[in-house]
Amino acid sequence: MFPIALALALTTPTTDVTAGAQDFALVNMSQHDVDELHLSPTTDDSWGKDILGVDILKNGDKTEVDFSGYTECNWDLKIVQSDTEGENGSEWIIPDVNLCDIVKMTLIWDGDSVAFTVKRVGE
Repeated sequence: MFPIALALALTTPTTDVTAGAQDFALVNMSQHDVDELHLSPTTDDSWGKDILGVDILKNGDKTEVDFSGYTECNWDLKIVQSDTEGENGSEWIIPDVNLCDIVKMTLIWDGDSVAFTVKRVGE
């Protein structure tokens, strides 16, 4: 497990949420390694940088995604996974996830694509 810190500031806050309300644990149970993880507020038209950096989130591993300075709750996630030879394979987009409502996201393989389950705040 390794922590990921996302420390950028939005110029126009959309909700009144304390810093870090979007923090969540990401668990990879998708049967594939995750090479890249990009996050972007749903209001943005471009992807942020790969927050995994040089690291890879191996199948079965968990990491903490920590936010600082953001108030936006709804985010799009782009996941780039390795194929069976370890090369970048498929890209999966998970749109409009309210990160202020969840504490854990688990990536799973549904036979055709990546899906996810969540543990919500208070569960």
